[in-house]
Amino acid sequence: MGVTLGQALLNFVITADDIQAPWEWPTWQLLTKSIFAPWTLPTEVKEYAPPSAAWTADTPAQVRAFVDNYIGMEDEKARLAFWVKKEDGNSKGRAAYKDWIGRESRKWGINKAVDQILRDAGCSQWQMTRRTVDKATKAVSYTLLPLAKTETKERTSAALSDLFFGADAIRADEDHRSAEVIEFIDDVLTITWDRYRKDVTRTGAIITNETVAVKNIWTTITKEGHKASKDDMLDYVSRAGRLLKALQKFDKQADKAFETEIKDHLDEIRKEGRGGSTKLSKSLKEAIKFLATSNEIAQVTLSIEQILEEMNDINLDALLDGLEDVEIGDLEWEEGIENYRNRTVEQAFAELGITQNSFPSFNQYCDANGCVDPWSAEWDHFLNDPQSVKEAIIPRWHQVIGVRKMVDMFFDQSPLLLMDQVGIGKTMQLVGLIAVLAYFIDYHDKHHKFPGAY
Repeated sequence: MGVTLGQALLNFVITADDIQAPWEWPTWQLLTKSIFAPWTLPTEVKEYAPPSAAWTADTPAQVRAFVDNYIGMEDEKARLAFWVKKEDGNSKGRAAYKDWIGRESRKWGINKAVDQILRDAGCSQWQMTRRTVDKATKAVSYTLLPLAKTETKERTSAALSDLFFGADAIRADEDHRSAEVIEFIDDVLTITWDRYRKDVTRTGAIITNETVAVKNIWTTITKEGHKASKDDMLDYVSRAGRLLKALQKFDKQADKAFETEIKDHLDEIRKEGRGGSTKLSKSLKEAIKFLATSNEIAQVTLSIEQILEEMNDINLDALLDGLEDVEIGDLEWEEGIENYRNRTVEQAFAELGITQNSFPSFNQYCDANGCVDPWSAEWDHFLNDPQSVKEAIIPRWHQVIGVRKMVDMFFDQSPLLLMDQVGIGKTMQLVGLIAVLAYFIDYHDKHHKFPGAY
């Protein structure tokens, strides 16, 4: 089991031999926005305030008892066993401390700050990996360099100690970092490299799996006489996009030719879907024509455009499970859609009782040239004119799944959303939810039951 931030702070106290360390140091106080340690007793400070609103009058003493017992353990092995213990006389104090450090450390921004320092020093998880090819199977793998953590420590210790502790990290009488600071930096890098190792392993597995899938699907859909369906094309587009994002994280020169090949395939399919002249093989040109409707073609081309746009405009370090900014701590948290992760857009709509891949009352098309507004007098003529250049309005997977989740929560009478920085995407999710609930009411009035899975 790796070290956690909660343990690292208690180890800091042990090495410093100071129960209030490092909360006596100004830089740490500014970082954590607190002037005393969470295990401080009300009698030890003049203006005491509970670290958590959830704490009762007994909690500070329970947390302090847990901390005192942890510090008093004879060695590291005993402390680890005590840290992970589930049931004993310190259960309440242990749980309160772990909960506090898990919640509060997310606010401190430690992961983000550490990642930036490592990235600036050329020591991010993507900069400290090597690409190897198995001579027998030709399989490509990505692994962290053997001395990644050691080299990172040499390059970043000064910046990290300054981030956490400022001038207090240096012993005035000895002109070097104190033992507790050195140990804490080592613990933070251990936590960070455990996280990085998972990143590299997961992303490498994506490349391995999706490379095989993308090559196989491309061979199939370009086969002479093969009639590709919308699902065939969307499957290729989705997997190719996921593969590109993973490859660009590692950004290895040896992968550039393969990346370019995939991008070219996507771009040619997109151009063909838009009616342009392309370099696609005759069989694939015919395959695209077999898509049943202009709406299906639009879905494929729109998906490609979204992927190509992401390749050009989005910071890829923030993509691919891009919610990796969980701050160092002990909190276990969820995205909230774990039970829906394997659903397709079609399945989610079917569970809502909707047969079209669109929210009720939403327009299915817009004017691709942006000249005709849906509320204008010309709109009906535009829709009926076969020469009009229509662009399908297709909700993204996360928007459909979000609405599906919110409908479940609505029926459970649970809070629907808690968020900030609301943009057009989240706004349209809420509009989609309102449209679905209005459809449910109308359906219930007619059939005396709710549609789909409800």
